[in-house]
Amino acid sequence: MAGPIWIVVADAARARIFHTDRAMQTLDELADLMHPASRMTTGELVTDERGTRRTGRAPRSGPTEKWTPEFVEAQRFAQELSDWLSERFDDQQFGHLVLVASPSFLGHLRPALDKRVAGTITHEIGKDYTKHPPDRILERVRGQLLTAP
Repeated sequence: MAGPIWIVVADAARARIFHTDRAMQTLDELADLMHPASRMTTGELVTDERGTRRTGRAPRSGPTEKWTPEFVEAQRFAQELSDWLSERFDDQQFGHLVLVASPSFLGHLRPALDKRVAGTITHEIGKDYTKHPPDRILERVRGQLLTAP
């Protein structure tokens, strides 16, 4: 599918979506999606049976326990972002995606993406640039793409 190039810059709590031209000379921010729950602490996310926050640490079942509240919230945001991208893909708003995300969030996002949206990904960069200004993001992304094999 031909069409506009979007750059998605994300972490577990924020996704910034940009439009760029084919020469990657400009970067225009289209959306800034937030998932505040991903920035909360475990104590803020976990409640006991009565709906009050727990104090102290919760026991873990083992060192490889991955279903922490933070993990669950990252999964939720990955699905929300995937659904958002799918809606825009259906409206033919983009034809190519460059994914720039923290490595851990890429691990959540890849399996959440619709196959049609995943098919538009031209590059993936495992970096967290969510706090960078657009000109710095463009500079970093261009640099990464130029050195990519």
